[in-house]
Amino acid sequence: MPKKRPLKSGRLNQIVKRSGAPRARYELGKTLLAEGQAKKAKDEFERVLWTEPTSVNPVELVLDWLDARDRAGDSEGAGEVLEKIHSEFPEDPRPVTKLFEGAMRRKDAAGAQRWLGVQMQQAQGKTPTPAPEAAEGPSGGATGPVAEPPASETEPTPVKAEVERALEP
Repeated sequence: MPKKRPLKSGRLNQIVKRSGAPRARYELGKTLLAEGQAKKAKDEFERVLWTEPTSVNPVELVLDWLDARDRAGDSEGAGEVLEKIHSEFPEDPRPVTKLFEGAMRRKDAAGAQRWLGVQMQQAQGKTPTPAPEAAEGPSGGATGPVAEPPASETEPTPVKAEVERALEP
C-alpha cells in the first residue's frame, strides 16, 4: 500500500476553491504555515474561525491561528491570548507548548526558560506556576536598586543551560 503524501498548498487551494469546505481551508492553513507562509495561513484560519469554527477541533484551530499570528509578526498579541488561555486552563499543555516554541523561534532565552519550567511542572503533575517575567528596568515598573541573586542562583541551572545551548547559533 503506498504511503499518503501530504498535499501541497497549491492542490489544497484548488480543493478549497472548488468545495469551500472549512476542513480543507483548515488543512490549507496548516500547510501554508508549514511552508513558512504565516500571513496566508493566519487568513485561512481566520476564515474558518468566522464561518464554521466547529467544523474542526476548535481548540486546535485557535492554537494554530495564534501560532500563525505569532509567526506573521503579532507575537505580543498572540502571546497575550495564549497566556490568557493558559491561566484559564493551567493543566492543558498545548498553549504552554505554543508559548515555548514561540520563545525559541524568537531566540527569547528568558521566555523559553519560563515556559519550559511550566512544561516540566505539568509533566510532573503539579499545578503550573510560571515564573514572573523579568523586570525591564524603569519602563517595566521596577523601582529601586537591582537585588543581587544569591550565589546559588548564579550557577546555570540544567534547564537554563539547555535553553541557552538550544538558542546558540
